[in-house]
Amino acid sequence: MKPPRFRYCAPDMLDEALALLDQYGEDAKVLAGGQSLVVVGSIAHADPAAELPALLTCLNGEVVAQSVHGERVMKAEEFFTGYLSTALNPGEMLTEVRFPWIIPQSGWAFIEFARRLGDYALVGAAAVVTPGLDDHCMFAHISYLGISGSPIRMHEVENIIIGTQLDEQTLEQAAEIARSAVSDDMEDVHATVNYRRTLTAEITKRVLRAAWARRKMT
Repeated sequence: MKPPRFRYCAPDMLDEALALLDQYGEDAKVLAGGQSLVVVGSIAHADPAAELPALLTCLNGEVVAQSVHGERVMKAEEFFTGYLSTALNPGEMLTEVRFPWIIPQSGWAFIEFARRLGDYALVGAAAVVTPGLDDHCMFAHISYLGISGSPIRMHEVENIIIGTQLDEQTLEQAAEIARSAVSDDMEDVHATVNYRRTLTAEITKRVLRAAWARRKMT
């Protein structure tokens, strides 16, 4: 299969690129390359199996989209709208991604499972947990990749573990909630839905344990 003929433009400045996007509308696409663009490119591509979109969602990060009409700032949960889909409008370019700092007391972890080294993960999770002065969880963030058409932050899981010391009973409850979040349409040649649900439950417990073990008491 050969692509149709297209015009290639190589603007030197952001303003030139935005002007071209405005001129050609939905017919214009951004071709980005080079190591300095990998992070923003991954976020804009919005692959549900990619790590960076899930991490941005976990941290409640933001993206900045620019056009000739100005700029918009969007939270990650607003930006990712579906499979390989985002809230970018025709004429807009993603120009900045903002990952918030994790406070020193917080523990964090990222765990994913792939059948072979280098493969896209079947399921993965990122978690950040912050203890209070009484060593109970005060804040929690957890998000997943590979369980839906876009990265998902699981507020229900967060609510379960806040106020606890992440004991085994709490982790089991969190795992069951996460299991139910796997979309019914996530079955493919690599894994069944039930297999992904089992992975999601187990990864939930492991990532939360690992994050809690990294916490620091002041």
